[in-house]
Parts: sequence; C-alpha cells; structure tokens
Amino acid sequence: MPSSTHLIVGLGNPGIEHAGTRHNIGFMVRMPCFAKYGRLQSWGQKFKGAFTAASTGEKDFFLLKPQTFMNLSGESVGEAVRFHKMAPKDVIVFHDDLDLLPGQVEDKTRRRYRRP
Repeated sequence: MPSSTHLIVGLGNPGIEHAGTRHNIGFMVRMPCFAKYGRLQSWGQKFKGAFTAASTGEKDFFLLKPQTFMNLSGESVGEAVRFHKMAPKDVIVFHDDLDLLPGQVEDKTRRRYRRP
C-alpha cells in the first residue's frame, strides 16, 4: 500500500431505527467530502461492512461503514486493516463523542476545533 492510502471509517449502528441519530454521525460525515472532491467507486460488502475505494487524484482512500454494532466495530475495522496491511496511523475514524458539543470535532492529539 502506498503511504498516501488511508482507511476512513464511519462508525454507527446498522438499521433504519438508528438512521439520522447522533450516534450514527460517523455514517454521515465522510460521503460529502468524496462527492465534492474525488471519485467514489460503487459500494460493496466486505470486511463485515459496506466498503468502497475513492480517490481525490492525489490520494487514494478506502471507506468503510461497519455493519456491526458500535461495540463490535473493531472486528470490521481490524479485518480491513489486516487485509490492506495498514498501520494504525493510516486509519481515520469518525464517531460520536458525547464529551464534545455539537459542531465540535477532535483529533487524536486531543485538540478541539469549533466549526466556523
């Protein structure tokens, strides 16, 4: 895998009863970026989830939406990471965090950002 390849994971819970809830924010945040800035391949079922590849022209990405419940999402992510021989630094995970205010995001270095 080239060093420019990342796995972007959007976490949530499968099922219509969870759609649109804060807990499913990970399912909602990643798609608009690629629709606007890159090419997205069609989704398929792989690694216990919905999986696709995308490219912005400069970087290649894999996108994964685990179809396991949140507490089992590591099974799905782990399968994808092992298959593609990725390092943890190559994985970007979007999920809800009740310690953050709506509209606030946090990176793994624990810095908080407020949406303009």
